[in-house]
Amino acid sequence: MFTKNIYLLLIAICFVACQKESLCLQYASNTGIMAFKTYNDSLQLKDTILPAPLLVYTTFATQYNSSSKANFYLDGRTISTTAILYPDSNDLDVYDTLYFYYKPSLNFVSKECGYNYNYTLDSVNSTKNNIKNNIVLNKEITNKTNTLHVQVIY
Repeated sequence: MFTKNIYLLLIAICFVACQKESLCLQYASNTGIMAFKTYNDSLQLKDTILPAPLLVYTTFATQYNSSSKANFYLDGRTISTTAILYPDSNDLDVYDTLYFYYKPSLNFVSKECGYNYNYTLDSVNSTKNNIKNNIVLNKEITNKTNTLHVQVIY
């Protein structure tokens, strides 16, 4: 009887010690958000929907359906990222190159997720084929998902 109780106690301790850890629901890297804008007749900025924006980076590409916003991705191992922006992926002759300059910093998320990067955006430059200007609205890129960081003005 005593031995049986010891075994039950050991099994109970194992169940408590082997509890399932929390899942990691945090993105591995934080992204910035850019909005596409144009001037209306009153010279006020208004949202502009690009037909099928495509962002091409060195190692991957992201395509969107018609949209007035897009995410941009930064690399925590460098201090700059370059992306080619095609406003309409059906016309690859029309594009601009965006240059993002920033400072990455490691951010501890949790024991389950580990670390990701936060960024301080220094500046955004671009070629002037179609883009008239870039405005940095919010320099801090963290895990706040709805913060607008850059306006790209056509």
